[in-house]
Amino acid sequence: MGLFSRNNDSQYTQNTAQELAAAARANDVDKLEQLINHMASEGDAATNAATIAEFQRTYRR
Repeated sequence: MGLFSRNNDSQYTQNTAQELAAAARANDVDKLEQLINHMASEGDAATNAATIAEFQRTYRR
């Protein structure tokens, strides 16, 4: 499972975005919910915004 610590925000953003994209492609609602809950508890607004932007780029590839 790919829940990452926030020790490195850019790595956290990239890894979490990739996990979100994989879960979205697989239509894995439970995984998406888990990742979103993790972001809500771990991420600040700026990091979460960057993660969502990266997810959008990753998902559209």
